[in-house]
Formats: sequence, C-alpha cells, structure tokens
Amino acid sequence: MAASIAPLIEPTIVASTVANLFTATVATRIGAFSLMNPSASTETVTVYWVPEGGSPATGNIVTKKTLIAGEIYPIYAMIGQTLAPGDMLQAFGATGGLVNIFASGTLNS
Repeated sequence: MAASIAPLIEPTIVASTVANLFTATVATRIGAFSLMNPSASTETVTVYWVPEGGSPATGNIVTKKTLIAGEIYPIYAMIGQTLAPGDMLQAFGATGGLVNIFASGTLNS
C-alpha cells in the first residue's frame, strides 16, 4: 500500500451554507485540521464528517465552535481519524466569509 502526505483542504473560506470541502477517494488519515478567524468579528462554524451517501446532520457534527477575532482552533478530535472512501468533510459558518478552514493528511492507496 502506498501512502502520500497531501493537503486535504487547501485554506478555504467557510461559506454561510453547508459546503463539501473534501471527499475521500481512498482511505485518508487526518494529520492536521484547523479553523482560523482572521476577521474582526466573532463567527460560529459547524464542521461535519459525513459518511458516504449521507447528509450533514446533528449526528455527524465534528465540532461547532464560536471563534473570536484572531483565534486559531485546531480540531483535535479529527487528528488521527481515518476517512473511508466516499466520506466527506463539510462545513458552514453562521455568517459565512469570515473563517478559514484547512486540513492535511495521508492518502493510502
């Protein structure tokens, strides 16, 4: 089995509606996963780990975090987790356009 380290979610601004940010095509282990609020406002972000064929729902929320201005928040609960092929990482912000999200990990093929 070959493994390669790669960005899973390039730094992306979280939208105000749920958006798919990453879909695993192979077993994928998360190594780093963070939110960053560079704005001057407070923002609440919800992140989902959605299984293949599923939809974002209360049962698959990874974190719901209110970030103050300038805060960086590592999502420790996801570090070391393995996504199965077809699993998705999705997120939205209460306001949208204020918070960056980014992740990296290992793709196993």
